[in-house]
Amino acid sequence: MKHTLALIVPEDINPNKKVWFHGPTVEDVLQQLHEWAFFENDAAELDSCTFQLDGDHRLYEFKEVPFHYCFDHGRISVDELLEEVCYEE
Repeated sequence: MKHTLALIVPEDINPNKKVWFHGPTVEDVLQQLHEWAFFENDAAELDSCTFQLDGDHRLYEFKEVPFHYCFDHGRISVDELLEEVCYEE
């Protein structure tokens, strides 16, 4: 099953106001978001941008620190990351 993540961003980052990530697992799309945020953009500028995963009614908020702890340090799991950044049930 292919997973999709849609991140809502300011217009100065992307005129379409959305950035899409696709991958075979939720972890893959979150990893892509992490890499895009930390290596192609200023992750601090993306704090509080919201995102949604396909098939999931919850809304999430990008937060620099939890993504850093999950993907750079392995201190928290992907499930813990999603719990930490869940914005709206």
